[in-house]
Amino acid sequence: MLDLNTNSISGNLPSSIANGLPDLELLYLEGNRLSGEIPTSVSNFSKLTSLDLSYNSFSGQVPMNLGNLQNLQKLRFDNNELTNDPSMPELDFLISLKNCRNLKIIWMGFNSFNGILPKSLGNLSTSVESFTADYCGIKGIIPNEIGNISSLMELDLRGNELTGTIPEALGQLRKLQKLRLDFNKLGESVPFNLCKLTNLYYLGLRNNRLSQHLPTCLGNLTALQEIYLDYNSLTSTIPSTLWTNKEIQILSLAYNLLNGSLASEIGTIASMRELNLSDEDMVAHVGDFGISKLLTTDQRISITKTLGTIGYMAPEYGSTGLISTMADVYSYGIMLMETITKKKPTDDMFAGEFTMRKWVFESFPDAIMQIVDVDLVNAVEENIGAKESCFRSIMGLALECTVHWPNERLNMKDVLTRLVKIKTEFCKA
Repeated sequence: MLDLNTNSISGNLPSSIANGLPDLELLYLEGNRLSGEIPTSVSNFSKLTSLDLSYNSFSGQVPMNLGNLQNLQKLRFDNNELTNDPSMPELDFLISLKNCRNLKIIWMGFNSFNGILPKSLGNLSTSVESFTADYCGIKGIIPNEIGNISSLMELDLRGNELTGTIPEALGQLRKLQKLRLDFNKLGESVPFNLCKLTNLYYLGLRNNRLSQHLPTCLGNLTALQEIYLDYNSLTSTIPSTLWTNKEIQILSLAYNLLNGSLASEIGTIASMRELNLSDEDMVAHVGDFGISKLLTTDQRISITKTLGTIGYMAPEYGSTGLISTMADVYSYGIMLMETITKKKPTDDMFAGEFTMRKWVFESFPDAIMQIVDVDLVNAVEENIGAKESCFRSIMGLALECTVHWPNERLNMKDVLTRLVKIKTEFCKA
């Protein structure tokens, strides 16, 4: 084993690194300042079972010969500056990984691949349990072949530019526990086949373009604890089965087009910690509602409106009064928005439920330049494309910092890493 995690080692990874370490099984280089390309000679570690290159500044393309590491079980190169060959839109390096038949973990998020998931993704080993490719510019559709990765327990494709529909084939992933497709452009309905995922405890589909009805069978998933479907265009009423699921702890359906009444069973969900129905056309009928479970100690209801009263406060301040580092992350996100737009969250234009965050969200990503401070746009006339990309990245980061749920926000280490990457990419342009 060679473990050099979390140091300040800089420079390139030597191409000769594998020459004197023929029996190396574990190589950990996470959290350094390594740069340059990942040498193809890494594939010469024939006995390697774990390769961690995350949180560095590696650039260029992922070597196509990583599939030679046939004993590999864990592969991480997330949080770097890796790209894809623009002449080959598909992420072909994934094709070579089909030879790694013992592979269980693939983490490749927070890079700049700007490519398409190949259909051959379904040829990955059926032993793969965790596949995360969040925030790395993936375009196109989610291939149906992903349903072939039968052992998958975690799938994270957040923060990309995925379009089309959520494939029905995801229903074949019977071991799936965590599904995160938030912050994409996925449309149409939530597929009924998701109701086959009996082990699913986390469902994240927020900030997409989903419409139509929610499947009534979602509430029958007895393992389901957290549901995030806010910021879509879902219609009709909330399925009554969701109110009879005793395991649900967090249910967020805010900013959709739902209507109807709240079922009386809502007060019987003893496990529920958070319920967000902001901006819905819902009616709550007075009755024996078990509502005390959703009240704070001073008996004020905290489920229907965002309570950050002066704009910078995180929503949880209003309902709990608790101070946390996640609340600081929220405030930092608002400050980023303020810096780029030259607007304040207390300006007259922001009133009621129309907050600065909602204003930014509605402009993101296509109309982001319409809300950027004109002085920033005009300061340098050249490189407009690079500036727009930079502003879009910063605003995307700000939106992630200000999501409603504290446990869904980035930590400040990740925020700093993202800012450094944004600066580096802008300076290169």
